Parts: sequence; structure tokens; C-alpha cells
Amino acid sequence: MKMIIRSVDDEVLERVVHDFGFLSDRIDKENGELDLRLRNNYFNLYYKGNSLAKVRVKTTPYPIEINKAFAMGAIDCSRFGQPKMSGDYCVYEVLPADLPAFLSKTVITRLYSKIKACDFSEELVFEQLLIADNRDRSDFVIIDRQVQGGALGRDRIDLLALRKTDAGSRFQFVVVEVKMGNNPELSGAVADQIQGYVKTITENFDEFKSCYERTYFQMKAIGLLKAVTFDSIQIETPVKGVIVVGGYPGLARKAESCLRREHPDLSIRSIDYKI
Repeated sequence: MKMIIRSVDDEVLERVVHDFGFLSDRIDKENGELDLRLRNNYFNLYYKGNSLAKVRVKTTPYPIEINKAFAMGAIDCSRFGQPKMSGDYCVYEVLPADLPAFLSKTVITRLYSKIKACDFSEELVFEQLLIADNRDRSDFVIIDRQVQGGALGRDRIDLLALRKTDAGSRFQFVVVEVKMGNNPELSGAVADQIQGYVKTITENFDEFKSCYERTYFQMKAIGLLKAVTFDSIQIETPVKGVIVVGGYPGLARKAESCLRREHPDLSIRSIDYKI
């Protein structure tokens, strides 16, 4: 079984900090709509939970993959060249000096409009709202999204967070499953789901601890975790889980009541939109 990796190689990190440093400020200015997540020697840029671009950082020029439905009309091929095609994705080879122009505010805004024109999951939007609304906290850090690999295999955690303990730079894992109130999985499937994720991380704790202590260090070095003061952290047990339910309050409260009755040990948070 392969270990879970959500980081870049040591020798690549300096290149990411130097060549992509401008993205940290751009992400700040987008107030939570734009999000960057590290993967295995690449990173994804997300807009409202949708992958806006996949950027491989092992070699230069940097291969940047963008779904052709988003890229066509948004990327100036006369300036950046015609992309190679890989399935449904346009792959652009971008030199370091061209990165600020390729991922400029203008280009990103064009990509936003393309993504908005496509249908996408309500839960992805809700997920992004949770990330945005918690981004300035120092006690609760959403360290990853759409978590797969390693002991998880093909199972996928919506959000993985780190909650600060009372002991300095020590944190604990919190598995966060995001559901809309009308999701039929709230009938009980989500309980088995989140308990399974907590069990997997607990049984493979050293693997996840090593992975995400490294992820935290690299995200901090890139400038993405400004609210937290520690350059590095230690992650300790226990692992906890929480189900966050949004929208459709009537359906959500009914499903939540049933879940609490059948699974009194579960932590469940409902968020509605009352004025």
C-alpha cells in the first residue's frame, strides 16, 4: 500500500515558494473563493470547490492542466501557445516568468465565469463556504480537502481539519463530512462513513501524522496559513469527526434528529440561512 502524500519534494518547495509566491496574495484578495491544496508534487487551484487548474511543479516549464470546458476562450493561446490535449484537459507548458500573467486576475476571472456556467454540486459550494469562513482561525485549520490515498484507498474525506489543543503547537485531526439537508445519505450512511474514516486514520495514525505535519509546514512556507503563528506543528491523538449539515433546514433537522437518536456519539452541526 502506498503512503498518502499531500506535499512536494524538499528540493521542489523552494521553487514553489519563489515561482508561485504571487498566488498567496491573490488567494488572500479573493476572500476565500480561490483555494490552493498541495498534492504529490503538484497542487490544485480550486474555485468554489471545482478544480480550476492542476499545476505540476516537478519540472519546468510547468505543465498546467485546465479542463477544456473552462480553458477555451479564457487562455490567450497567441501568448501562451496551443495546449496539448490530455483527455478533457488542456495542458499548457508555462515558463516561470510567465506564471503571473498566465494566472493573472484577468485570466482567473475568465475561468471563474466558465466554471459558473457549468452545473456543479451544492455540497462543493457549501464546502468552499466552510473553508472561506474558517480561513482566519488559528485554533481550527482546514488542512486538506477531497482527501484520498494511502490507507484510505479510493475513499474520500470531504475536509480534513486540525483543531488546536491547549498545549502550544499541538493539534488533533478532525474529519469533516459535508452534507446538504436533502442528501439521502443523512439517513444513516454518513454515520458509517465518518466513523470509518476516523477509524482508518486512528489505525494508521503515524502515516497521517507524518503526512500532514509536512503538509502544514509546506503550506505555511508558501504563505497560505497566515492566521497560525507556528512554523511547524505536532499532531496527536485522538482523531475526531463531525458532520456539518447545510441548507434545507426542515429536512436537515429531521435527518439530524434521526442520526442523533441512532448515533448519540456523533458530533453534528447544522447551519441554516435564517435572517
